[in-house]
Amino acid sequence: YDLSLQTYQDLLSQSMVRYGPDHVFSATAGIAVGQQLMLLEKPEAGLRYYEEGIRIRTKLAGPNTELLLRVKTGYGVCLMKALDYEAAVKHYEQHWQVCASHKLLGPGHPITIVAHRGYHHALSSLGRPDLIRADSVIQWAGASEAFVPARIEIAEDLGSSLTTEFIFGPDAGVAQNIDARFAQLKKSWMDNPDPGPTYDKWLDRQLPGLTDSMKALHAILERDEVALAAWRDEGRHGLETGYLYYLGRIKFLAGDREGLLEILERAKETGNKENINIVRTDLAVLDLQMGNRLPAEKLFEELDSLDETRYTTPTRRLRWFLHHKP
Repeated sequence: YDLSLQTYQDLLSQSMVRYGPDHVFSATAGIAVGQQLMLLEKPEAGLRYYEEGIRIRTKLAGPNTELLLRVKTGYGVCLMKALDYEAAVKHYEQHWQVCASHKLLGPGHPITIVAHRGYHHALSSLGRPDLIRADSVIQWAGASEAFVPARIEIAEDLGSSLTTEFIFGPDAGVAQNIDARFAQLKKSWMDNPDPGPTYDKWLDRQLPGLTDSMKALHAILERDEVALAAWRDEGRHGLETGYLYYLGRIKFLAGDREGLLEILERAKETGNKENINIVRTDLAVLDLQMGNRLPAEKLFEELDSLDETRYTTPTRRLRWFLHHKP
């Protein structure tokens, strides 16, 4: 990335001298500089390059060319990396609608699906699974209109939906919808295998990963600790931290405070700070559900005050349960 950044900076400098700032070459090189800065974890610096490149391309060719819509998706990612999730939500909420209504894209195009996903990622950090779930219904309806060309993106979105449920739920009704979507996706690949790199990606990575996550989701919903232990022992889940995370979901749904306290001690042994804070969050939310807000409010204040924990899973859960859950 350092080498790429230097290369694009050189191209931008040459283009500015030869063609001036308001030229498509300058815009393209500037956007590339912004992308590399984002990849180098310098998103604040990258934003101005994105914004200037978008401004120039909009001036030259209009605001909604297919290429520019791809660029705007990346701009939203840069906003999130700069931790400006409110701005990212506003950006993506408008962006996916523009993509969906675009004559060359439409609601089922991969660019549109990814724009929805950016919206969901930003909403997740703000603790809004309700808005994610509502938009996911729209996203899926659009994807169904042009299913086969977007199957890789659709599979990735199912993975994102599962992550939302593990963070904020899971919700049984949403899980049923995910089941139906997964069945439709598998049937599509069986009916139209389309051998090639995308099929290999589906078969080797996406199908096993989604199958695996679905097993964990159903073990949690059914509060089946035996099934979850078997899931752990299949061979891919040797790390205690992952197993404890899902076991904590079972204990939380059951309102099992003693079970959560036991998990907290085991989490402390692993040294995984986020897992420790997740269990602390679950205990605080149990108090909240019993009418005592103070533990959850104090924990939220602690986690929200630090950059390294402000948007982690525990803080997202607390935002939802404290400020948004009906």
